[in-house]
Amino acid sequence: MMRAKGGNLDESSFNLEKKKSMFQNQRMNNLKQYMKGGPPPKEDKTIEETKDEEYLTPFDFITLLRSDPDMADEFCYLNKRDDPYDWKIIDFDKRNPKEYMTISSRGITHFLDDDATFLTIEEWEREVTMYHKLKQIPFFRDYKAWKNFTLWKHLNRRNMMRDRSQLLTQDLFILDKRLNSTLLKIRQICIEEVSQREIF
Repeated sequence: MMRAKGGNLDESSFNLEKKKSMFQNQRMNNLKQYMKGGPPPKEDKTIEETKDEEYLTPFDFITLLRSDPDMADEFCYLNKRDDPYDWKIIDFDKRNPKEYMTISSRGITHFLDDDATFLTIEEWEREVTMYHKLKQIPFFRDYKAWKNFTLWKHLNRRNMMRDRSQLLTQDLFILDKRLNSTLLKIRQICIEEVSQREIF
């Protein structure tokens, strides 16, 4: 918790923390209602300060499992979003049949086409932690930008070489089919004259 000068609590920081706490409690209540057959949560943006979307994640379910023993026999289906470890709790009929995940107190099962991979919750949480730590390494963090830049550089170089080749083909006499043999003959004569006169 931040403190202002003089030792008083910063009101804006306190209010933000309070809103975040209320937001997390609301997420837990939404998940409980959803697990009991209630309506799925909306995907509208939440409090502007939190910069989060109001959808339920595996972490919400894990938190609920650890805080409410009555949820031990429940399980959820999840669809993957943009990030490999960013999943959203959904209804069974809305799951992506090609790739989805289930989560329960026993662990997490990832279905990809006809393959299934099982991990305990602790193993999955460790993978998530390692993944986010790897993303902080500059090579992995900047990989997409580097890849796009390298691709742009190679394409730009290829286009430049093509344009220069066309320019030389059009304007360079030595490449002209009608002048080529004559220019080469003149060059040969010049070389012979230079060698005979021993100028160099």
